[in-house]
Amino acid sequence: MKYASVFALALLVAGCGGSVPTTSAVPQSRQISGMAQQPPSTVRLFLGDGYNGSVDMFDTSGKQLGQISGVYPQALTVDDASNLWVGDYSNYTLQQYPSPYASPAVTLRDTAGAPFALAVNAAAGPQHGLLAVSSYPTSGFWSLRFFPPGHQTPCKTLSLAGPAYGLAFDSRGDLYIGGTQTIQRALHGCGATKVYNLHTTNKLPRLGYKVAVLPNGNVAVLMGSNPSSTIYTYAPAVDANLGSPIATTSIAVTDAFSFAFTADGKHVWVPDTINARVDEFAFPSGKAESNFAGSINYDSIALSP
Repeated sequence: MKYASVFALALLVAGCGGSVPTTSAVPQSRQISGMAQQPPSTVRLFLGDGYNGSVDMFDTSGKQLGQISGVYPQALTVDDASNLWVGDYSNYTLQQYPSPYASPAVTLRDTAGAPFALAVNAAAGPQHGLLAVSSYPTSGFWSLRFFPPGHQTPCKTLSLAGPAYGLAFDSRGDLYIGGTQTIQRALHGCGATKVYNLHTTNKLPRLGYKVAVLPNGNVAVLMGSNPSSTIYTYAPAVDANLGSPIATTSIAVTDAFSFAFTADGKHVWVPDTINARVDEFAFPSGKAESNFAGSINYDSIALSP
C-alpha cells in the first residue's frame, strides 16, 4: 500500500507492531553497473526507498545515475548548495551528502527519534543553512528541532501536538509545517518560541500534508486522494491566516504523498507508487508532461536546483 512504510513506522515505534529495523552498515553510493560516469550536475532527482534502504539518483530523463545504499530515508531535501540531506529513520540520523553524493560529509544523531521531514533555510542572513527536522518520538512526543550549520546539537527544540510530515522555509527564514489537521508555522528559526496553527477558509481533510514554498512566496499544500491528488496554493500567510486557495491543481496520481518543485516553480515531480513510476506535471495547470519507471517504494523525493 502507498502509506505502508510511512505509517507502519509510527506503529512500529509505538510498539504496536514490533521494533524498527536497525542497521549499522555505512551508507555507500554506487554507480549503476554498465553506465558511463556522469557529471555530478546531471543528477537532479533523488528518490527515497525506505523499504529497501536506498536513495536512487536520476537525471530528469529518467536515466538512473547512481544509488546511495544503507540508508532508510523517510525524508529528503536538497539545500541551495545542491547538498542532499537524508533523514534515516532506521539509524535515527540526518546525513548531508555533497555532490557527487558518494559519502556523507555530515552526520547528525540528535534527532529525538525517527526523522520524518526536513528543510534547509535558503534565506540570506545569520540563519542561512539552518536545518529543520521533525521527528517521530522516542520520548512519546513529536518534536521540531533546528540545527545551525556546523553544530551537532540543536539551537532550539519545540514540542509538537501531533505529527509533522512536511517542512518548508520561506524567503524570510520562517518555517511552514504540514501537520495532520492543519498547516502550521514557526517563526525566527533558532528564536522560535512556539508553533501555531494557520487558518484556512477551505476545510482540509485530516491527513498528513506535504508543503512547499514557491519562488513567488506562495505556499503549496499536497493532499493525497483517490483517484487523483490535489495541490492547493495559498498566498503567503498573514499573521495566522492562509485564507482561501488562490489555485487548485489536480494531478493524476492516486494518494500522492510527496512532491518536489523545479526552481522556477513551473513544474512539479511526484512519485506515483501505484503505477511504479515518477511523474512530472506542469504547474499550476496539472498537465502531465513526462514520466519514467520508478518503484512502489518511493516515499520521498527531492530535486536539485
